[in-house]
Amino acid sequence: MKNFITASFKSGDNQVHGITYDTLQDIMRQAHAHSPDVACLLRASYSLAYYAMLRPTEYMLTPLHSTFDRTRDSRASDVTFYRNGKHLPKTSSERPDSFDINIKMSKGDQARLGASCVIGATGKNTCPVAAM
Repeated sequence: MKNFITASFKSGDNQVHGITYDTLQDIMRQAHAHSPDVACLLRASYSLAYYAMLRPTEYMLTPLHSTFDRTRDSRASDVTFYRNGKHLPKTSSERPDSFDINIKMSKGDQARLGASCVIGATGKNTCPVAAM
């Protein structure tokens, strides 16, 4: 038991801390230093992570899971856009006010059945709906 408590205490010093809204704004600004396609992907992923409170493994490839796996990683088909509560087809020119994304493996889905996360527009420069 002593070893378990000691290990838990030591790992507490290595925890990654979340980001503040100011940090998110800075990250979003820095994304523009990349090519337009990369900047778009970075803005969408970081704003999604912030507003949906996702861990890196829940929205992107990581060193531990570096190969894309459609059974665990999100794809474009996992995102559905809405306007006033009505589904928008992919070809719609209407501006969505929310989207739903299927997070296939998350901390809140211990059974690994997939978790639906609805994200609304914020109207700010970090808006996850506009970025997505």
